[in-house]
Amino acid sequence: MKQILVVDDERLIRTIMSEILQSHGYSVTLAPSADEARGVLEDHGHCDMVITDIQMPGAWDGLALADHVARELPSLPVLIMTGRPEMLGRPLRGNERFLSKPFGADQLMAKIDELEKR
Repeated sequence: MKQILVVDDERLIRTIMSEILQSHGYSVTLAPSADEARGVLEDHGHCDMVITDIQMPGAWDGLALADHVARELPSLPVLIMTGRPEMLGRPLRGNERFLSKPFGADQLMAKIDELEKR
């Protein structure tokens, strides 16, 4: 079973995404901030994908988390999401995809499929 780390400061979004992913056979770990997600990655080590919102409270935002993943775990796929696409502000790396909020389950699963096939 593949392990996905979902990072979003909105509890409802984390819960809904967890339900969608679990219904498709994924194991899910949830983090309410990029700071906490960094700790999860460092402490638990194994994760097959990170899905992160950009704008969150804390020292790190989702882009800082994606940069950390690119440096420390370069083969780990990252799905970056936001309701404000202008916040991306940089080109995507080969192991990254972007998803604009709001989105549906089909759109989420299509992006995950893209990342798994890369």
